[in-house]
Amino acid sequence: MRSRLPCTPVAFACAFLCCTVVALSSPVRAGLLQNMTAKDVASITTNISGAVSTWADKSGKTNDASADTGSVTYPAPSPFPTGTAGLQFGPPAKSLQLLDAAKTAALLDFTGAASARTGFSVLLSVRVDQLVPNGEPNDLLGVTTVNTAGGFGLRLNGAGQIVTYLGGTIVTRPSADRKAVAGDIVVIAVNYDATKGRLTLWDSLNESEVSATIPKGNFAGTALPLKLGSMGNAARYLAGSVGEIRLYDSVLTASELSHIRTTMKDLWVRQPLQNLDSAVAGSVVGNPVTQWTDRSGNTNHATAGTGSVTYPAPTPLPTGTAGLQFGPPAKSLQLLD
Repeated sequence: MRSRLPCTPVAFACAFLCCTVVALSSPVRAGLLQNMTAKDVASITTNISGAVSTWADKSGKTNDASADTGSVTYPAPSPFPTGTAGLQFGPPAKSLQLLDAAKTAALLDFTGAASARTGFSVLLSVRVDQLVPNGEPNDLLGVTTVNTAGGFGLRLNGAGQIVTYLGGTIVTRPSADRKAVAGDIVVIAVNYDATKGRLTLWDSLNESEVSATIPKGNFAGTALPLKLGSMGNAARYLAGSVGEIRLYDSVLTASELSHIRTTMKDLWVRQPLQNLDSAVAGSVVGNPVTQWTDRSGNTNHATAGTGSVTYPAPTPLPTGTAGLQFGPPAKSLQLLD
């Protein structure tokens, strides 16, 4: 049953808690074509072995990602710094299909199905476990692994530089810029303005954009689907995990892009000072509660304060998880000394 408590400080104090920090996501924009996030565990469908069959789209457009090459698995063994596990791709090469060929053309073929659109934008959060062997590119997303074929793609090159390509033009971060290495978490954004013929590439490692002028054309290839994790070459793949992907079927303004990529950084890159989650078995100690264990890695455990906070709360959250029960009467936990 959905709670009807108003979102006010009074209602919050008299209810129960599941975690101490709520991340505010950006509002759904009209151009949002596809949004998958591992924050929503229920959106990921797996078999008993953890192989992902479907990653449900939260944009409202029902563009669910589906199984493609190999078996993408969930949860990834190494979580993002904010505590959420992503979907594990390679090694070896594994992929999900994001859009079928017709929907890919409607996003990327500016000589045909996408000709009336202003552009497109792609943002994703990636955890790099390693760079693939033999200096091969680390394909992340796109329609083709051949960067001069005219299609769209996004990758790390063999040195870890972030690269995108469009219409046969290759845009690479300068060699002096920070490169991705094993253990890095990075949010990457590609924004294409079809009217101006301008492509920009941004990433959270360098916090800056590089750009190129690319006249609009057919960037979808010939009847090719859009894929995540690998694009058909078994030697080129993402060796790591993905937390979230957002596709927009229009160009984003500078302010929109800044807001969305900052939101994604907050969700996936920044390690919180304190992360308390009652859904994690064993993190709540005692009843009354003597400790709520911090999962941020900073050992900022919450401890008993006023009164006796109890666990589990008699009425669970809408997701089925029980929180910690506070008042009435006044009860508290100490979060930080």
